[in-house]
Amino acid sequence: MRERTMTQVGRFGADGMELAAYRCVFALLQNGPMRSGELAETLLSDPSTVSRHVAQLVDRGHLERRSDPDDRRASMIAVTESGRQAAERMRLRRNQRLGAVVGSWPEGERAELARLLGKLLDGYE
Repeated sequence: MRERTMTQVGRFGADGMELAAYRCVFALLQNGPMRSGELAETLLSDPSTVSRHVAQLVDRGHLERRSDPDDRRASMIAVTESGRQAAERMRLRRNQRLGAVVGSWPEGERAELARLLGKLLDGYE
């Protein structure tokens, strides 16, 4: 399913950034600034992969490193305004693609999809 999804939406976002890297931005938007190791745990991802994505996102100005107020030797990763804007563009793009797929479905089928997705998400929480 992942391969099919990547074929449909492309492997890269509108600005050429890997879609997988945007998971870092979305996680930080949802949870607030955190250390790289915490971000890897949140994403259930390998720390080296997260580190690579964070470096790319910092280079593009979507993330920034800040001093950790509790430990000056460590740094926290936070989303910049540019990162917020990039995340919003990705959300809009995703919503447009989803709308193109389900927009022609009968209302009952869209409601059933929403119900089932809610049930799936509840199972993860």
